[in-house]
Amino acid sequence: MISRRSLLPGAIFCLALFPYVTPLNSPFDTQPWALIGAAMYVFALMFRGKLSCPPPILLLGLVAFYATGAFIAGSFLEAHHPLPGLRSLAGYVSLALLAIVGYRTRTHISVRSFAAGVAIWLVVGLLQGFLGADITGWIVPRVSTGGYRGLTSLAPEPSYYAMTCAAFIALNEIMLAEGRYGPFSYAVILVALLAQLALSASGTSVLVALLFLCAKGLSLLLVAQSWATKKIHLMSSLAVLAVVCGFVIVHSAGLSTRAGAVLVSATSNRLRAFQEDPSISIRLLNPVLALFNGIVETNGLGFGVAARQEPVIPEWLATPLGVDQARGGGIQGGLLSAVYELGVVGLALALTVCWIVGTSISRGRQVKSALLVSALVFMLPRFAFDSIAFPLFGYVLGLHAHYACSDHAPPNPRVRPCGQSC
Repeated sequence: MISRRSLLPGAIFCLALFPYVTPLNSPFDTQPWALIGAAMYVFALMFRGKLSCPPPILLLGLVAFYATGAFIAGSFLEAHHPLPGLRSLAGYVSLALLAIVGYRTRTHISVRSFAAGVAIWLVVGLLQGFLGADITGWIVPRVSTGGYRGLTSLAPEPSYYAMTCAAFIALNEIMLAEGRYGPFSYAVILVALLAQLALSASGTSVLVALLFLCAKGLSLLLVAQSWATKKIHLMSSLAVLAVVCGFVIVHSAGLSTRAGAVLVSATSNRLRAFQEDPSISIRLLNPVLALFNGIVETNGLGFGVAARQEPVIPEWLATPLGVDQARGGGIQGGLLSAVYELGVVGLALALTVCWIVGTSISRGRQVKSALLVSALVFMLPRFAFDSIAFPLFGYVLGLHAHYACSDHAPPNPRVRPCGQSC
């Protein structure tokens, strides 16, 4: 039976599992429902005088206030696009509020809700394969696929689908390490997520799979753990490797998909792929674009929230790489876009996230391996993919903050070794 205390946190978690679903006609990809729920939860804590959080999460809130002031100032000066400005502002607020929710309510996560969410994403993806991608057009703001691109399930694009799977992989690792369920449940959920990475058939799904292999390899080499735990890491790594190899070798359309095209480019002429594929070059150049344009060009102030100024690649970099300076386009990354928009304040935000994630791994003890996988597979790509408004970004960051700020954390539930059944 669900207690009244767990009702709102449980609802927020469920909404975060479906960040793109909305019954309304919306101009935004990421929907505000989880953000609205998180705001209600935080305001309720403030009203009861029970709102407390560690300094790193407090800093996230201060950045959100700063971004709000920058947005208001930009509105008066007409210095930004209205809708992108709201989307960007929602990202800063969402990151802070969802981090508070994840930090304080992690014990209220329903394993059944998580498993059901993974199953729903898988079923919808399979239905798209049989009935066509347009079947989700009535519940998702847009469906952008076709040609050599993969399926989207309940996301707008295949790459968004893959990053949602990356978030679920992180949660699956953490729940296993915390003893929420045993190795069998972990394996079933992991297989379902690997199948969905194959369904998305995007370059992002290849990146997620490779990062997962790297994270598992580092866990085996660097983290002291029992043989049962190491066996789980080894078996999951082999499963990922089998999916990647099977997709490329067995699947007849493998090389004609976006994922196949990225693999071919990465193993043949990487410089040419960088020059001819804007989605690859923009993401790889994001750090330079953010730091050079957001810090150097603006003396550390940034261009403002969703500024009309479009970033360009510096001539000293564009010429030797053989790409056009205008290839810069928009900053295609959440935390890097914060550096571009807010300058040193955005850089402080990015460094705070890095501190939370890094410190959580160093202090995580029995969940150290799971937090390492979460950091590499999900948190690291948030610098170069999607908006920070993605609610599971803030939520998972709050889980990391629990272990990073153990002196400030709420009571921790009993954590069992991940090899122990439940």
